[in-house]
Amino acid sequence: MAIGRIPEPGTGIPESIIAAKGDILTGTANDTPAVLTAGANETRLVTDSAAATGLKYVADTTNYAVAAKGDLLVGTAADTVAPLTVGANGTTLVADSSEAVGLRWAAPAGGLTYSNWTPSYTNLTIGNGTVVSRYAQSGKFVHWFYYLIFGSTTSLSGAPVLTLPVTAKDATANTTAYFDDSGTAGYTAFALINSTTQIQIYYIGAATAYTQFFAPSSTVPFEWTTGDAISFQISYEAA
Repeated sequence: MAIGRIPEPGTGIPESIIAAKGDILTGTANDTPAVLTAGANETRLVTDSAAATGLKYVADTTNYAVAAKGDLLVGTAADTVAPLTVGANGTTLVADSSEAVGLRWAAPAGGLTYSNWTPSYTNLTIGNGTVVSRYAQSGKFVHWFYYLIFGSTTSLSGAPVLTLPVTAKDATANTTAYFDDSGTAGYTAFALINSTTQIQIYYIGAATAYTQFFAPSSTVPFEWTTGDAISFQISYEAA
């Protein structure tokens, strides 16, 4: 039957070929009509040469996979998409191969999150002293601040050695430190990463016309007592 022609009596396609609402009259070959049954709710019609009628219904992932404002459609495999629910306010989208959709929402990477760090000591006994020691790492960047107030059982016997919170790439970083003779004076000190796993602290003095750093002791550069303090902060590259 040619399009636009009125079929002769008895030659038209019978109405009975349509069995339900939504059925579509299509063709399987030249002069061969067929019916494509209506698809499930929220599916859409696409061409498919492998299907008997050349058409099929598929899930409408474009329009119905998105459930709320901000949801994203993300590929999970070839020709396969899935929704990614919008993240919390202020979060950013980052790649993560362990996630089903390969992406996840995360807090911005710009901020540092600090954690407590308890180092091991050489030449320094903490006793009942008070320590504030916290560090943060972002990629290869490490920042550590340390503050010790001596208690009555805290003691120092030489240049203090403290273990690093994160192994350093090399022994090159150093920073200014501070020795506080409580209520009397303050002394400039020097903290040096002398191996990839530890830092050592010296005080700066003037034995000649030029300043040098020296190992402190229980009485140098002053007699350490309750209330005295050691502090420093350092940034370095992780291994």
